[in-house]
Amino acid sequence: MAGWDDEHDRVGRERYEVDVRPEGLFDEVRGGDDDVGVADAERGHAHVGFEFEQFDVQLRMRTGQPGHRGDGDGVDRALEGAEADEPGGCLTETAQLRLDGVHVVEDRPRAAGQHQPGRGQPDAAAGAFQQLGPGLGFEDRELLGHARRAQVGRLRDRADGAECVQPAQQAEPPRVQHDGHYCTDQPNSTAGIVRWTCRSDALYRRGMAAPTTDLSTVDRFWADADRHLVRYAGAGDFTREIIDHAAGSYLFTESGRRILDFTSGQMSAILGHSHPEIVETVRRQIGSLDHLFSGMLSRPVVDLARRLAETLPSPLEKALLLTTGAESNEAAIRMAKLVTGKHEIVSFARSWHGMTQAAANATYSAGRKGYGPTAPGNFAIPAPNSYRPDFLTPDGELDWKRQLDFGFEMIDAQSVGSLAACIVEPILSSGGIIEPPVGYFAALREKCRERGMLLILDEAQTGLCRTGNWYAFERDGVVPDILTLSKTLGAGLPLAAVITSAEIEQEAHDRGYLFFTTHVADPLVAAVGNTVLDVLTRDRLDERATELGAFLRRGLDDIAGRHDVVGDIRGRGLLVGVELVADRSTKQSSDELGALVTRRCLELGLHMNIVQLPGMGGVFRIAPPLTATEDELAEGLGVLDQAIGDACA
Repeated sequence: MAGWDDEHDRVGRERYEVDVRPEGLFDEVRGGDDDVGVADAERGHAHVGFEFEQFDVQLRMRTGQPGHRGDGDGVDRALEGAEADEPGGCLTETAQLRLDGVHVVEDRPRAAGQHQPGRGQPDAAAGAFQQLGPGLGFEDRELLGHARRAQVGRLRDRADGAECVQPAQQAEPPRVQHDGHYCTDQPNSTAGIVRWTCRSDALYRRGMAAPTTDLSTVDRFWADADRHLVRYAGAGDFTREIIDHAAGSYLFTESGRRILDFTSGQMSAILGHSHPEIVETVRRQIGSLDHLFSGMLSRPVVDLARRLAETLPSPLEKALLLTTGAESNEAAIRMAKLVTGKHEIVSFARSWHGMTQAAANATYSAGRKGYGPTAPGNFAIPAPNSYRPDFLTPDGELDWKRQLDFGFEMIDAQSVGSLAACIVEPILSSGGIIEPPVGYFAALREKCRERGMLLILDEAQTGLCRTGNWYAFERDGVVPDILTLSKTLGAGLPLAAVITSAEIEQEAHDRGYLFFTTHVADPLVAAVGNTVLDVLTRDRLDERATELGAFLRRGLDDIAGRHDVVGDIRGRGLLVGVELVADRSTKQSSDELGALVTRRCLELGLHMNIVQLPGMGGVFRIAPPLTATEDELAEGLGVLDQAIGDACA
């Protein structure tokens, strides 16, 4: 093994070429119920997780109490005493200077005993590379200093030996954009702190074959991503995981992590990832007919239009097949404006309908600032949030009738008499899983009729069985003038639809309706849509969503009983919202808590999405595939329970 010089040791960055099975680097020690790998005494008793064949390490020396151990495990004590004043049991001056130059993933340095590694995965196969749990992470790497071997020995033996570590002349190499993690044992008065610049968020058990991903390949991936990709998530950034493949309810990273997907991708993969029938359809269709001139038709397109009409009540029978939710909403709004001869559009104040022009103009939950003026004639009405009501009945409940009346009084005051349509979601997803009360949509429909407006329902996330009905509007018995579908229709592939009546379609056609796009009526994704309808019908996934939704709700209620920070649970079927609050009685919001729980869930192997909007706590949008099992839901519930507990500890 290269990297250790007989003349002196570098306490800083070293590169090691290691074998796939690096047993020779370790002594075996016992820590609680977990076996961990520990470098021998001359290397400072540093726990190291080997994830890559090549990796960078940093060694930082620290004074401490001889023989000090924490909670019986003797692990994860790297920052113990970091805030203490006495020299014995605190970081050396050099280490303290280093801490000033890094960004700790946690909100502040804490006693590392609060971050004990978890136990191994009990369901892992024999010989598998087991994850123990996260340590503390840093976002850069730099040379810490140098020390001779004898001086290192003095550090181990003397609490006042900090002068043996000399500051580095310069930092090297440049900042790295990934988190690394470390964990140390402390059998002597000094422990070495090792940090490796890989993308793993975990420490691993010793004695098993390491994944073969080369560190330079991972570094290069993120360097390329940072250099060449446009960041499109507002203030957010990409999740720092390289996803290799997905199957069913799980994602799998290049490093071998398995992540339970509680969002069905982007709320789309209702049949799970890589459903075998979807895979077969794509293979078959792309081998025969994938794309056509937009004025041509194929059997998959006509078949899907007919079959969608068969799932819907009259008079919805005419379909326009497109690719995305924004595109379908754009087409629907364009159709409504043309047919009515008007231009004003109404939507909810917490709405999300897409990023194209008309769809973005009707979106109020995010993304409105900095892009110049929107088109004239776009108005918002209050979203009927029963958990945070703005209009109250005498008994303190949401007075949605008075709220709706007020909303349209304000619309009427601002309108120039050209109200074309109202576009809303049956359940506002990006708005925080807000479900309007029973009766609301019937009243909204009447408001539209009174003003000669069309009602457009955007069922991108609620359509096709997710809520327990084929379409969420069925609960209220309110049939829209125009229905838009997207995400769930393609089960993760880009397929969307605008569906309306023959009367409206005829009027639009007579007026020269134009929505001629590159991928309108593409046969490949239309064939996928037909397969989605096959599986939904055959497997009765509307009923399945109801059953699994009840199971999920019971588990979430149990979690709420254990954690006061769970303020509200709402939604239908397998589209459920969980709102976290700092105080259940006052409903005080806490964005920080939501972020901590989200991050902890991912560390533990669960992908969750949280909506954080002004005036409400962080709301988790839980939308697992309709093909998920109760065991998978129970696994996710267990992780969420632990993550909330860890974040509140």
